[in-house]
Amino acid sequence: MSTCPAGTVDVASAEHSHARPHTESVTSNPYAALFDENPHAGLPAREQEFRRKVDDCAVWVATHGRLPKWPDTPWGVWLATRRNEARTGRLSPERRAYLDQVLPGWDAPSDKSDEHFFAKADECAVWVAEHGRLPKRTDTPWGTWLLNRRQDARIGRLSPERRAYLDQVLPGWDAQRKGSDEHFFAKADECAVWVAEHGRLPKRTDKPWCRWVESRRQEARKGLMSPARRAYLDQVLPGWDAPDPKSDEHFFAKADECAVWVAEHGRLPKQSEKPWGPWVDSRRREDRAGRLSPERRAYLDERLHGWDTWRGRGGPNPRPTTQ
Repeated sequence: MSTCPAGTVDVASAEHSHARPHTESVTSNPYAALFDENPHAGLPAREQEFRRKVDDCAVWVATHGRLPKWPDTPWGVWLATRRNEARTGRLSPERRAYLDQVLPGWDAPSDKSDEHFFAKADECAVWVAEHGRLPKRTDTPWGTWLLNRRQDARIGRLSPERRAYLDQVLPGWDAQRKGSDEHFFAKADECAVWVAEHGRLPKRTDKPWCRWVESRRQEARKGLMSPARRAYLDQVLPGWDAPDPKSDEHFFAKADECAVWVAEHGRLPKQSEKPWGPWVDSRRREDRAGRLSPERRAYLDERLHGWDTWRGRGGPNPRPTTQ
């Protein structure tokens, strides 16, 4: 055993005294792993890279005192992508556990908080980036989520901060170009919400959707509707173009179409002008025989003024009365 003269320093002892503390003292510090050169040694390379990303994101969170939002590049985008992976079952249990450990609350802000809203908008933005378009109603869950945001905005329930955030991360979310497929699909989605609430397709008096659906029927009948639009209507509005022939809905739809013909021609159809002349004549006969319900008669009175005026050789005559 070597001895040192008084006043001198044993180099070996000094080096030993400055050696790295025992591992237990390092791991007792929850942030120590963030500053270790390679705390994830021994894991596969991809897992090491993932955990380094989580560690770096944790440093950002510690610096800013909150989880990152979408514009906080790169961490807002990165964390939104992880949430999307978790929701779709593409995040392994090991990765989720590490995120839970290092970034508490990364996947579950309060449902009513702005943070939760911003996180949802971020995830929707990831979907949009992947698909290159805004979601339709059938693109669950984001089609429904975005449709609800449009409704919130329309009735004044969307705060300025939330609206500004949607404008930032989802440009055009509330203002699809009129005439575009995107605008068409958004309208179909909103009409489908109305149908779900009322349990039926809209009638002529159910504005604004009655006119919208009626216009779509006209386009389809004239061959002006693209296959993609027709397929989407078939999907979200079953029966939009062919109500049950015996239902009031079908009757009202026919009256609406006849009213379009009358508006175009400026008069009621003659019996020889198919299909509407024979159709109106049949309604007159039903009315004379007492087979026309009060609801149907009232609807015809509203939509086809003078429909029950009978035409003889001398011109229009009052509706025949029954004895």
